[in-house]
Amino acid sequence: MYSANSMPNSSPMDAIEEQEENAVARTEALANAAHRRIEDAAEAAYPFVERLTEQAHNAVDRMAGAATSTADGVAEKATDAKLLSDQVVADCSAYMQKNPLKALGIAVATGFLVSRILRI
Repeated sequence: MYSANSMPNSSPMDAIEEQEENAVARTEALANAAHRRIEDAAEAAYPFVERLTEQAHNAVDRMAGAATSTADGVAEKATDAKLLSDQVVADCSAYMQKNPLKALGIAVATGFLVSRILRI
């Protein structure tokens, strides 16, 4: 089929070349349109992606803050437990020094009870 620009005396090869050129031009136009649509979609999605990114960063910051607070609380409780343990050991040591026979009797009685419980 001949276009309006083709001359009646043109060869079939000229017609094929013209159709090829038209096909290439249409393909390039479609590709350019697709690129524009992709760019439009990317521009439209940008605020949404930015908002999601900001929310993700905020969530991570909140979790990090909570983890830090929890770690600080655990460290404080561990320090309190260590101090309490040291105080109990000091109190027991002072009691045993003041009452050595009573401490020995308590130790023997405790050992006897533990051995009876473990036999059962």
